Amino acid sequence: MEVSVRIFGTDCGGRIFSEKVTTVDISHNGAKVRGVKTQLKLDEIVGLTYRKNKVHFRVKWAGEPGSPSEGQIGLLNLTPEKPLWDSALPSGATDTFSFATTNRRRYTRVNCSISVRQESCGGC
Repeated sequence: MEVSVRIFGTDCGGRIFSEKVTTVDISHNGAKVRGVKTQLKLDEIVGLTYRKNKVHFRVKWAGEPGSPSEGQIGLLNLTPEKPLWDSALPSGATDTFSFATTNRRRYTRVNCSISVRQESCGGC
């Protein structure tokens, strides 16, 4: 379902932002939105307003720059019992989204110890 919403919060640089974006998919438990220009950290908490309703979400994924999903983010509803959408969503339908519970890695993890030097380049 496509509807216009406002997303707001703090970007990866600690600056407050507010943007008008569009939903791609919605459910009681989350939403996928597109048109996000702000860089956000994974697991950051953001707010989403739709008309007079406001709910907080956690950023679970963000499209990679230059990829077809650039500007899209996946959000997990932190209070699914609180209504956000005024449209009737299918009731009794099972939300099939789940995080991987099995190891999908091609190669076995290897423990290692390395040195890292991090430099700030002014971006996120």
